[in-house]
Amino acid sequence: MSIRKTINVLKNLDRFLQEANDPSREFYTKHTTRFAKSVQRRLINGILQGKDINNKPFKPLSDLTMKVRQHRGVSGRTPLRADNDAALKFLQSKNAFTIRRNTVFLNIPEEKYLMYHNVGFQPKYIPGRKKDGELKLKQNGSISFRRNNNPYTKMLNVPARTWWGIPNDFKEDGSRYNQFLKRLVKTFEDKIEEITKKG
Repeated sequence: MSIRKTINVLKNLDRFLQEANDPSREFYTKHTTRFAKSVQRRLINGILQGKDINNKPFKPLSDLTMKVRQHRGVSGRTPLRADNDAALKFLQSKNAFTIRRNTVFLNIPEEKYLMYHNVGFQPKYIPGRKKDGELKLKQNGSISFRRNNNPYTKMLNVPARTWWGIPNDFKEDGSRYNQFLKRLVKTFEDKIEEITKKG
């Protein structure tokens, strides 16, 4: 390699490295967006498969919840998959993530009850039941609810079903995060090799 070609290579490398040092470059935005979409796919698949953000199965629906679903004509036994599918629709929307300074932020849904499901909660009111275990209904056919404070029975709790959050393997030092870094480094290596060959 001649001195002139060497100088050209070094200039081109210097220009490339200066651009690479600018976090606002489209290159970083593109890769960060791709990473965010990978997280999004994981969370969506979790909802569809009945698994939490770290691929562990949700606790199954209670017998009481299944009776409520059947009464309302809602099919399926997968948690968080009721008639409006609010959690799934949120994750599928453009509002699910924000990318700022090449960092992926998972937004909080406006529907507060979705976050209650994420951490678990104790409802104020629960469906009433008859002595035979069937739902207690009003005269108009709707479900009769009662306060969740019967001193003679155990208060009911809705278990945490962690559908919202960044999965562990997508966090720093996680397996998917490290794969992302390796692809990023490989892109840099390929670019440096290209500059070196062109001269």
